[in-house]
Amino acid sequence: MQGRVVEQVSPISNVHIDIFENGKLIDTRDSHNVLTNTGRKWLRNLCRAVSFSSADSHEQGWLSAADVITAERPRFIGLGVGGILTSDSSTFYGTQEELTTVYTVEDHIQITSSPTWLKEIEPSPDSNTEALPDDYTLRFIANILESEVSFFNNETRSGETVGPTVRVSEAGLYLSGATPTEDLSPTSNNATRCIAYNTFEPVPFNPKISIRLEWDFRW
Repeated sequence: MQGRVVEQVSPISNVHIDIFENGKLIDTRDSHNVLTNTGRKWLRNLCRAVSFSSADSHEQGWLSAADVITAERPRFIGLGVGGILTSDSSTFYGTQEELTTVYTVEDHIQITSSPTWLKEIEPSPDSNTEALPDDYTLRFIANILESEVSFFNNETRSGETVGPTVRVSEAGLYLSGATPTEDLSPTSNNATRCIAYNTFEPVPFNPKISIRLEWDFRW
């Protein structure tokens, strides 16, 4: 009996970060990340339908909101100074690895002093070719400015005031049901919306540094 070659198709996700100083590219970060259990459950529910009551009445075959389990989409990026690659595990929370059981970033920071804790990604219509680099990849892009992270009194979840110098070492990808004005602590609503998590060598934010974060999902 001849053996079979079975091609496995599963989502692969990677994170790329460009680091700019005064608008000039000075460094990059490239790494794999983990799709959390929240993300795996979301993907399952995205493919489900509770009924097809509206599909037959439309030539296109699309379903109404009443027929689907979830209409949420990835919408936000959250940042932190924690994770296993934190710059200072004696000061910040720094034990979290890239595991499917992760719920949220470990030691969140604010993005803008408003305050908000989440940065909205770029939408991905057909015209946004950067977000759609090929037929099997969707790229979630967030451009994070100096002023959005590097400001006085930016406080971490661990209670440290990091001020204008912030060494960012983790990121989470959050669904559209997350609330930007709510923090990212494990007891928050946002902790039920983190579908992917990444830790990386710290990026030293200061008033001259900005980043472009690209989170790829490839099937």
